[in-house]
Amino acid sequence: MLYCLALNIKLFFSVLRQFLAVGVLLILLYACQDEQSQYLFEYVDSSRTGIDFSNDIVINDKINVIDFQYCYNGGGVGIGDFNNDQLPDLVFTGNQVSSKLYLNKGGLEFLDITEVAAVQTKDWITGVSIEDINADGFDDIYLNVGGADCQQDCNNLLFVNQGLNSEGIPTFLEKAKAYGLDDSGYSQQTVFFDYDLDGDLDAYILRNGNVRFDKNAPLPKRFYPEHLSDVLLRNDSNDLVSHPYFTDVATQL
Repeated sequence: MLYCLALNIKLFFSVLRQFLAVGVLLILLYACQDEQSQYLFEYVDSSRTGIDFSNDIVINDKINVIDFQYCYNGGGVGIGDFNNDQLPDLVFTGNQVSSKLYLNKGGLEFLDITEVAAVQTKDWITGVSIEDINADGFDDIYLNVGGADCQQDCNNLLFVNQGLNSEGIPTFLEKAKAYGLDDSGYSQQTVFFDYDLDGDLDAYILRNGNVRFDKNAPLPKRFYPEHLSDVLLRNDSNDLVSHPYFTDVATQL
């Protein structure tokens, strides 16, 4: 009988240890969950934010993943402070729809100023860069252009910030050609940086192309067709011109 009692006591403590272990584990999990809850994302509906952009793609005999493998790539989102109020504004790029510019009003509320700002697009946008290209204190918008029918005629777009109108809304003028930035090859993205350390922004344009199997070509990119070759543009700003002008120097380096 003493033997059975000893076994029961041993079993009791064994079960008690298991309950204690489970209890401690549950407490730790709850504590971790409570500590991490402050870092979880919260969904904010478009009815509150005012952001109703949708990059809808309509498939047809030209726009599909067989004939145009990049049709779902999109063009990205640009963030800049276009009215210098210390709040981040948003540029959503479109393919078959116009790009949109939303002005940040604070408190996660945004105002669609696309038409007033004059930044509508009708091209297939593949990339966006936000820079103060002319160093006037206002952010500008540079858009890369591609598309299924790009045949050295999909010119990139540069929307130069003209400052604020009477209502405090930033307005823009398209100036890509005037700045030498209207690259017409199939480009994906542009990086602005000062490669020659002369104090102004130069540009590197990354190109791609809708040529089947081109991504598997064994040749270095400098031997690709022109519409696939990357471009390095030097900013040739000087006192004789009122704004920067970019010159292609890729073949000189």
